[in-house]
Amino acid sequence: TGYEESSEQGAGADVRDVPETFVSDGGQPSWEQDAAREREFREEPNVRTLAALRDQRAQLWQQERAWLEESARQAEARAAQLEREIRAEREAEQLLDERRRRVRERIESLADQDAHDRRHAEACAEADEARRISEKAID
Repeated sequence: TGYEESSEQGAGADVRDVPETFVSDGGQPSWEQDAAREREFREEPNVRTLAALRDQRAQLWQQERAWLEESARQAEARAAQLEREIRAEREAEQLLDERRRRVRERIESLADQDAHDRRHAEACAEADEARRISEKAID
C-alpha cells in the first residue's frame, strides 16, 4: 500500500509526505486511521506493525503541530485585523462626536432668537453706515 512506502521513510518523514487522507476538512489531522493501525498492531504485534503505528503517529503529530502553529498564526492575524478595525471604528466615532458637537452649537446659535435679532440689527446698522459712506463719496 501507499502507507508502507511512506513508512519506510521512518519517523523523520516530512509532513508534506503525509497522504491527504490523513487531513480532515477543517485542516486538522484526522486520527481515524490511527485506530486501524493500533488494532493491526494489537492483532499482530510485531516490529513491522509497531513501526507502521509509530510512523503514522509521528506523521500525525507533525501534522498536528503544523496545524496548531498555522491556526495560531491565523488567530493572531485575525486578532490584529480586529484591533485595526476597532481603532478605525473608534476614530470614526470620535469624528462623528465632533461633528455632532458642531451641529449642536450651530443649532443653538440659530435657535437663539435674541442673538439672531442682535446680529440682524448689527448687520442693518453696518449696511446703513456703508450706504452713508458711499453716498458721501459720490457727492
